[in-house]
Amino acid sequence: MAYSINHIFFPTDFSKNAERALPFAAEIALKTDAKLTLFHATQETMDIAPDFEKTRDQVIDDSSSNFDKLLNSLEGDRFDSLEISTVVQDGQTVTALLSQVDERSIDLIVMGTKGVTGDRNV
Repeated sequence: MAYSINHIFFPTDFSKNAERALPFAAEIALKTDAKLTLFHATQETMDIAPDFEKTRDQVIDDSSSNFDKLLNSLEGDRFDSLEISTVVQDGQTVTALLSQVDERSIDLIVMGTKGVTGDRNV
């Protein structure tokens, strides 16, 4: 049974590990001619902020700026042909991520992680 990858999902917290993982996601998208969606979830705790709308707008603006920086980290113009979209969603990270995966019919999730060695610094 052949399995095709049409849509790759890249959740990010804009960390260095996420930045390091993006070229892998982009490379897979390039080789499979898949769409690539970059995703960031904001925390629900913003709801209790006195200036919620202002805070929410700032978080969305910051996320947009961070997406731009992340995309600019892709070297060269070889990824210019990729269909890339970005999504910011309010909510708990796992819940927001799962809803996006269902909504967008995601075939593959690529994300950065610090792995087991990161626990040594705790």
